[in-house]
Amino acid sequence: MQIAIVDDHPLFLDGLTALLTRIDQSFEITAFACGADLLASIDTADPAPALVISDLSMKPINGLALLSALRAKGFEQPFILVSGVDETLSEAELQASGAFAFVPKSADLPTLREVIFAALDTGSTSGSGGKTFKSGGGRNGSSDYQVTTLTPRQLEIMRIIVDGGTNRDIAGQLKISENTVKTHLRQIFQVLGVNKRTSCISKARSLGLI
Repeated sequence: MQIAIVDDHPLFLDGLTALLTRIDQSFEITAFACGADLLASIDTADPAPALVISDLSMKPINGLALLSALRAKGFEQPFILVSGVDETLSEAELQASGAFAFVPKSADLPTLREVIFAALDTGSTSGSGGKTFKSGGGRNGSSDYQVTTLTPRQLEIMRIIVDGGTNRDIAGQLKISENTVKTHLRQIFQVLGVNKRTSCISKARSLGLI
């Protein structure tokens, strides 16, 4: 199974290559230091990669621009965006880009494994009969799968909640306002599909987030 990874940070390229090998030794990984190198290889690659994993913030071609350029070349395989900075993409942005999913580089190995195999399972992004992915993929309809990730700050809040911390405790430890805490909690509940703290903790544990 051919997988291409693109990142302008050599350490991340090496690290992700090692992680993917741990996930499945049958993966054949090709690493690219910039999007232009991948684009140049697409015309001659045989077979083309079954999946591309790319950093979102790169120069001179960022991840979104790389995805657009690949689609223009007729590349229809799944594309996963990753980022190491405190940023994310909304569902609308993912749908518009055609990316399969966005995954923070802080995600753990089980989460990365889940996303990768789900992406590989879809095959061609233009094919029919595939599942609908709420976190990306550009498909319409009801979702039967959702890639669940939390930002580093949201994970900090979850750990405090697990220890029995109140909103005031969270605000004090993280030096943010209680209103900000409430905003984060609403976002966490929405991501996990829950409406109370006990369910939130249970769901986060079941997904291996905490």
